Amino acid sequence: MDKPWYHKTSIYQIYPRSFHDTNGDGIGDLKGIIQKLDYLHELGFETLWISPFFSSPQADTGYDISSYTDIAPEYGNMEDALQLIEGVHQRGMKIVFDMVMNHTSDEHPWFRESRSSQDNPKANWYIWQDKPNNWQSMTGGSGWHYAPERNQYFWSSFDWLNLTINRDEVRTPMQWDGTGNAWFSSSEQTWLPVHKNHLEINVEKANQDESSLLNIIRKLMKIRKNETVLQEGSLEVLKNLPHGILGYRRTWDHTSLTILLNFDGSEKVVRTEFSECIFAMSASADLKEKAIHMNGFGGVILRA
Repeated sequence: MDKPWYHKTSIYQIYPRSFHDTNGDGIGDLKGIIQKLDYLHELGFETLWISPFFSSPQADTGYDISSYTDIAPEYGNMEDALQLIEGVHQRGMKIVFDMVMNHTSDEHPWFRESRSSQDNPKANWYIWQDKPNNWQSMTGGSGWHYAPERNQYFWSSFDWLNLTINRDEVRTPMQWDGTGNAWFSSSEQTWLPVHKNHLEINVEKANQDESSLLNIIRKLMKIRKNETVLQEGSLEVLKNLPHGILGYRRTWDHTSLTILLNFDGSEKVVRTEFSECIFAMSASADLKEKAIHMNGFGGVILRA
């Protein structure tokens, strides 16, 4: 029996605020994703995972949602969202919205009602206590906050109420090329500064470098698309490998592939019964005499 699509799909996650700005306000938007759909499709990914773009006071970079049925105006509107969905489906891809239902903004109607009294219909929808305990929030310090309406404390796992953002190389704007603001936005000021390394590290430059991580990902996506074993195969972690080597075997039907990853900076030699190397992160990887010679921080895919 075939596995459900969500068990075997490849996923590209997008943080909309940092992906591509089309209206010049320094904030990425839904139209920016739409403009880049051909690029994402060409990479070989099958599903897009979009981080929250719902209404939010943005105290927790969009994960503090005040309405799950409205779109934050800085990202666009419902028409943009529908156009994005249609564009993804036209390219034979799937789309997933990141809807975090287990925590909301303090501005969400559910929380406002819960906060209003101890006997309202949503009084127990959040975690309340008469006195705070020693629980710490994910961002440090106590996660308990006093609400005089109930004379109780509510729990916030992410202490965004007192969070100072000083954010975040993971969320800095996407670096499309080496021009001003990396072609992320035409605005002089972006919501987070574009990383200063964008002159050297960007999509345009990576496209021209055969050994870039971007082109390695392209190659891996093509191999994955053609090898059902990498989509649906079982996974067995290999033991007794040299220090620094992670290895696992994927098996499906009568096909088997082994993946070896070198997390050490030095060359490693791994004994193997496999006879064909179908992918190597470096041209220096060499399969001979039932042994694979791997360079530092290299990786290979082997076929029997």
